[in-house]
Amino acid sequence: MPGCKTTLANAIYKHLSIDTCFGVRAWGNLSQVYQKETLLYSILDQVHANPSHDISGKDVGHRLYQSLKRRRYLIMLDNIWDTETWNGLRSIFPDDENGSRILFTTRSHGVATQANNFPYAFHLLSNKESCELLWLKLFNGETCPRELSSISKRIACSCKRLRLAMVLIAGALNRTKKEKDSWEKVARTFIRSQSIQEQIWDILEGSYKLLPDHLNPCFWYLGTFPEGTTIFVSKLIRLWIPEGYIHQPNSG
Repeated sequence: MPGCKTTLANAIYKHLSIDTCFGVRAWGNLSQVYQKETLLYSILDQVHANPSHDISGKDVGHRLYQSLKRRRYLIMLDNIWDTETWNGLRSIFPDDENGSRILFTTRSHGVATQANNFPYAFHLLSNKESCELLWLKLFNGETCPRELSSISKRIACSCKRLRLAMVLIAGALNRTKKEKDSWEKVARTFIRSQSIQEQIWDILEGSYKLLPDHLNPCFWYLGTFPEGTTIFVSKLIRLWIPEGYIHQPNSG
């Protein structure tokens, strides 16, 4: 199910108690076309005090295994797509029966059941929970105005009880006037697909269409970065200024 898996995993990974439970931890991002060696180098950088990038690609797995041996570790693997990927990674992490854990997110029920005795699946929101989440995002806990109650409920139910869809559509609504006619226009833009995947894509497309014109190039520019890349704001600013996306204020 799209949405929230990484958010929950990140909250667990950064929880204060994790520092006391595990001697070492590392986070790895995957995608459908991930590079195994790049992933392993990234994890090795996080668990090894003096990692060496002179080692060959086929040896990095062995170096990582040795670095984790006899240590109590937490490895977070975000977004494993299939069982083949998991099977190619699992032997790299030693099992010393010392409380080490591998936590990963996946959309595949098959991957989850094969790799984990206790997979955690997100439940879909109820219609009531959907409305409450949408109102929280839109009104910061205040009561929804009566004239917007009906249309907001219809929009919330159209999100098929998915948290990600709810957050995306709330962002779109926050960029419009809090008026019934404006929200009806947003509803017509978003509410048309039947499948969950189509619904997510429709909401993303609708969010893009509601962006101000000067932000559209910025959105597309982000597509030049590989999936899972950490994008630093300072680097992005340096890249965008020559492109003309950001104008430096006049001195004085």
